Amino acid sequence: MFKSIIEFIKRQIFEGRVMHNKIVSLCVTFYLVLFFMKITTGLFGLENIYSKILYYFSLSPNYKHLLIKPWSIFSYILINTNLWHLFWSMLALSYFSNLLTYLTDYRRVLKVYLVGVIGGAAFVILFHEFIPKFSWNENSVMGIDSLCYALITACSIIAPNYLIGFLFIREVKLKYVLFVTLIGSLYLLDSGSYNGVVQVGGAIAAYIYISIIYRSKKSFKKFKRLFSKKNNF
Repeated sequence: MFKSIIEFIKRQIFEGRVMHNKIVSLCVTFYLVLFFMKITTGLFGLENIYSKILYYFSLSPNYKHLLIKPWSIFSYILINTNLWHLFWSMLALSYFSNLLTYLTDYRRVLKVYLVGVIGGAAFVILFHEFIPKFSWNENSVMGIDSLCYALITACSIIAPNYLIGFLFIREVKLKYVLFVTLIGSLYLLDSGSYNGVVQVGGAIAAYIYISIIYRSKKSFKKFKRLFSKKNNF
């Protein structure tokens, strides 16, 4: 059983063509490895090893730590220590990745991934440096929230009235889904949690990126119409 699961994960990471499947497989792999490592190190009194591994892969809010572990600006999304949170994050990642691919194209989805992850990390560092409420907080950031919120925001901007269904709930428009999720993020932000910061950061980064794309598309279409009119004279 475990051998077949490992083989499936390996195929998704190394042979799969869909990026969100690769990310899901990597997140699950990291979770399982960290879970068993936590148990093993705890049994032998080596908890410091587990803590060091979390430190090197998670994002530290102090920008000076990026000099030691520059890869953490991306690797933090792979670290999840809460199974329930991981489950819902993977569902959101898969659903909204497929939806955004349907609404735009695969290359746009990859760019939203990138701006969401970097935007979330940038907001964490900026809040730690310039917002007094967060200047004392040195807790490392981990989880895929920035990516999920970037996807939800991108989908909501492109198709705000698109209807999606939830378990036991009738269909809801995307713009209301975004509104509710951001209210939750602001609540976390007010409580001084970096989870709220990384969520808002991912959402704002995706909003800026999608807005720039659509503004440039509209400008290009106007220029094209003007150019075609001139040629007709």
